[in-house]
Amino acid sequence: MLNNDIIKIVGVKEITKDRLTSLLLLYKEVLEYASVDLYLSFVCLKHDHYYTVDNFLKTVGIKAARMEDAMHDLERNDLIRTYHKPGEYMIEVIAPKDAEAFFADEVLTSYAQFKNRDRLAFLKEQLYKDETNKEGYRDISEKRVGRSLSYDVDEKIDAVKRKYIFPIERLMDTTSTVLWPKELRTYNDLNRIAKLGELYNISIDDMRKYLNRSIVNGPDVYIDYQTLERYCLRGEGTGDQQGFEYEISPMVFLAQLRNVKNLTADDKMMIRNLASDDKYGLRNAVINVLLEYVYRRFGSNLNRSMVYSIANEWHYKDIDNAEKAKNAIKEHTLVNKVSSGNKEDVVPVYDDSNNPVMSKEDMLRYKKYIQGDGRE
Repeated sequence: MLNNDIIKIVGVKEITKDRLTSLLLLYKEVLEYASVDLYLSFVCLKHDHYYTVDNFLKTVGIKAARMEDAMHDLERNDLIRTYHKPGEYMIEVIAPKDAEAFFADEVLTSYAQFKNRDRLAFLKEQLYKDETNKEGYRDISEKRVGRSLSYDVDEKIDAVKRKYIFPIERLMDTTSTVLWPKELRTYNDLNRIAKLGELYNISIDDMRKYLNRSIVNGPDVYIDYQTLERYCLRGEGTGDQQGFEYEISPMVFLAQLRNVKNLTADDKMMIRNLASDDKYGLRNAVINVLLEYVYRRFGSNLNRSMVYSIANEWHYKDIDNAEKAKNAIKEHTLVNKVSSGNKEDVVPVYDDSNNPVMSKEDMLRYKKYIQGDGRE
């Protein structure tokens, strides 16, 4: 979220006593403390009213990075829904389940048991007593095998590994829990760290160092992701991402395209915007296909307006892998107006095998056009 974006709150305006009890006693077992505070703020603040993100943060007294983590926590536990359109977010507040519904929810109870089985059993006895007389009966129900949810550590790691090539499992195995506490290894944490590591081509040793500098200690320990990203942005990008073709860091990919060692600050900011969930939210492979396309069509001085225009189109078309991106380029009707009133035939950027093609003559002609002196 950007500071001048707008937030609008809709949905539940008040919660009954039994739902409040459930929130403060039961949901507290599956939520972070900041998430409970943020939820209560959503309920109490004026609904159908527009806040800027900056004013909302000041009103609630929470940092942007912490708020984003808390919102994801609430979303995963079905307490809010977040909707977005350019420049505006709508937060729909959903009532918490009462005690009976909470204990009937396998996902919530499995995670609560995973964190503190004894306390959950105590709370169940106090808040939800089954009055059904089962004396003389024996439970012969078939038992579920395994757990029904993905909070298990191995499953969290596997889910992140399927999305990113950054070696998150190796980072976890080689980093002490004193340096990087267990409570800061949630799925959301692993996902964000892996995304930053992959985007900026960060080595494990550097990421460990940056994490250490970004963890805020105090009554409520958390990772300041704005600080972590600043360190990643300034880093040298010494990770090993060879052999992954389009999946590698766009920082590495563009540097290889230009045959340079380091990118400019403007280039890094452009790639950051393309990858940011607050802007275009493109995956690395999609960014790399886009950069290659614009580079080969218009030369090393990338046409930023063209980059952002296509990125916006792909964002709304949900282009999420290299193959889809290449097919989108094939279908993209880019007509080069070399002189007013005359249109050149469209030159395919990829052949039938999805290999990039561009003749030297075409490249020279487009370079002249971008420099403003293209003439027929």
